Amino acid sequence: MITGLLRKLTGYVALDLRGPAEVFVNEAVTAGIRIWEIRRKSPDIVELKLALPDFFRIKPLLRQTGCRFHVTGRFGFPFMLDRLGKRKAFAIGAAAFVAGLIMLTSLVWSIQVEGNVKLKKEDILAAAESLGVREFQWTFRLKDSDTLSRELQGKLPGIAWVGVERKGTHVLIKIVESVKPGDRVLVSPRHLVAKKTLLSPKCWRKRDKF
Repeated sequence: MITGLLRKLTGYVALDLRGPAEVFVNEAVTAGIRIWEIRRKSPDIVELKLALPDFFRIKPLLRQTGCRFHVTGRFGFPFMLDRLGKRKAFAIGAAAFVAGLIMLTSLVWSIQVEGNVKLKKEDILAAAESLGVREFQWTFRLKDSDTLSRELQGKLPGIAWVGVERKGTHVLIKIVESVKPGDRVLVSPRHLVAKKTLLSPKCWRKRDKF
């Protein structure tokens, strides 16, 4: 796969070779010339492919072996640019536009905070920035959402839950603040006094006779 990609990037040609092709191929391999897909088309013609940089090295071998060739195909990036001709600038501009678009969609453009009541938005954003969550930050440099949520909650006092969610180029921070029970009013020490007497004094005297 990598070899095929390199061939397309550097370019390669297909040739019809006439003459003692076996001798030419042997000499080319000895000289380090890369040749592949060798196929005999007829008794006196052999088809083969070789890399574009090596194509410019075969002239001495052709004279040495008495072979002649005819180019039947040109492939790869260099020939694609040549076919574009005057449209090279357009192709380069289009490639630059795509690269710029990819870069722009890989940045954090805005950060929103939801759910905070007592805690200031500025404090939340400052804590998030300390973890690398800020505008114009590369999205691939951000930690995963679970890790950011856990670390951000540790930096914010009085927070019951924090959720960090990334939607494209936007980051949403959701806050759930802790709810504390109301403070009870303290009272000073006092005596307990019953609202009514359980037994009257007469009942006490009758009970003493028994």
